[in-house]
Amino acid sequence: MIARDHPARGALMRDPTSTMRELPLLTSYLDETARRPTGERLRDAFGSVWEVSHMELRLALVADGKGVSYVSDLLPAVPSQLVPVEGLPYSNIDRQVGAYCLKHRPMSQAGTRFLALCHERWPREIRLPRES
Repeated sequence: MIARDHPARGALMRDPTSTMRELPLLTSYLDETARRPTGERLRDAFGSVWEVSHMELRLALVADGKGVSYVSDLLPAVPSQLVPVEGLPYSNIDRQVGAYCLKHRPMSQAGTRFLALCHERWPREIRLPRES
């Protein structure tokens, strides 16, 4: 996302590759480069990366025109001055998450309850672990 009135917004739509090299990417966390030694990295497309873990601060910085950021579609309160950057290969990032437990050990009671709650809310998206 980018601020609606960001001076580089039009240029980002016309020439995203060059424009992104001038913009900071504001993100909560990026893993160490050494952990992903091969392949193209999104962080390499930007002029700099600012790691800001506090969501409200990150959104305020983007709204103030300090850079761009990925904002999850699950976030209920996105500031109205932010607009999506459409048309880039990574404008939308599909994500998949999972819960892992040891194969020969039963899942904790808390873990079992957590997965049950998730399954109630998202029945088609949640696959419950198989019994051993």
